[in-house]
Amino acid sequence: MEKSTVKRKKKSPSPVGSAVNRNIFLFLRALGAAASVLLLCMLLFDIQWRFGDAQDQVLEIAERPIGTPHPTATPPPVVTPEPEDDTQDESRPMPRPTPRPRPPKPRFPNERDINFQELSEYNPDIMGWIEIPGTLVDYPVVTTFDNEFYLDHDFFGNRDRRGTIFADIRNNPDWNDPLVVLYGHYTRDGSRLTTIRNFRRDWFLNRHDRIIIYTPDGQLEFRVFAVFVRDDEHLIGTRDFRNPAVMRAYLDEMQDVSERYHIIDLSEVDETDSILALSLCYDNRTKRLIVHAVFEPPVIERDPGEPAYIY
Repeated sequence: MEKSTVKRKKKSPSPVGSAVNRNIFLFLRALGAAASVLLLCMLLFDIQWRFGDAQDQVLEIAERPIGTPHPTATPPPVVTPEPEDDTQDESRPMPRPTPRPRPPKPRFPNERDINFQELSEYNPDIMGWIEIPGTLVDYPVVTTFDNEFYLDHDFFGNRDRRGTIFADIRNNPDWNDPLVVLYGHYTRDGSRLTTIRNFRRDWFLNRHDRIIIYTPDGQLEFRVFAVFVRDDEHLIGTRDFRNPAVMRAYLDEMQDVSERYHIIDLSEVDETDSILALSLCYDNRTKRLIVHAVFEPPVIERDPGEPAYIY
């Protein structure tokens, strides 16, 4: 018996069925994307809540009236590790250099009441508080035996990739050095020293050129005069700024390459001035954005022959 040569026509899928399947697929894909976004938001919120909570605690402690009793539940004081015998391994961090007597900087009375007494009970590494009015920069400043610990620890000594703003180990904690360098991270949430990236713009500098450092002995004020990007060289580790000639050479270096800098105005800065440098990781950590600010001592009314500054 001969086979039929008539080809059977394949049954085409129903247009209605195809539309339903496509809608189901699109719905499931959208649902998956929404779930991923929700999970990411929850993760970021959890990170922000935990990290933000530590800073909120620091602010709450700083603003307590002196003599206020401790709350019933408080985080333990920070105990930073002490450096081991560095004579065995040159790669180990060196202990803080012995402070050298220097004339104290004249200071204003603190505009804010910072409870340094209680802050030091939580963390004896506290050396001051930095504020750039009108910005997010409003943090404690700490110092310790190396330049590593506070890169990834918060004020209470807990692990935190955003770290804590800290001074270079070579700076004395009395703020009287001719150049004080503070380090901080760039963060996606805008915390720590992230805000100082805006100093690359003239409009931001014109509005926020005042930097305040609160200390137990009074308030120091600085005015921003130079903003630029350079390599990640440790400034104090390679130069002795106690020598006025070295400071003069550094200022001349700024002037010589000023066309590559964002902002620079040396018209009222010289080698006898004291400078604050805020150093922020930049360009995948191969370079640093550095904001330089010159110390501006308070001037008071005086009788002829009396000093113009508050000592």
